[in-house]
Order: sequence, then C-alpha cells, then structure tokens
Amino acid sequence: MMKNQLAGLMKQAQAMQDNLKKAQEELALIEVEASPAPAW
Repeated sequence: MMKNQLAGLMKQAQAMQDNLKKAQEELALIEVEASPAPAW
C-alpha cells in the first residue's frame, strides 16, 4: 500500500515538473515575441 502511494506521488511530482517546464518554455516564447528590441 505504502509503496503504491509513493509511486503515485512520484508520478504526480514528475507530471507537475513537466507541466512547469512546459509553462516556462511557453512563457519564454511569449516574452521573446512580446519584447521589442532594446532602445539603447
């Protein structure tokens, strides 16, 4: 029982990390597209 719970938690944590990474990559893309060339 305990082992299964741990495996489930690990799987959830991995999925969360993947989602976070994906979100960060998308955010980076948006920032690149939105930011104008520096004026200086």
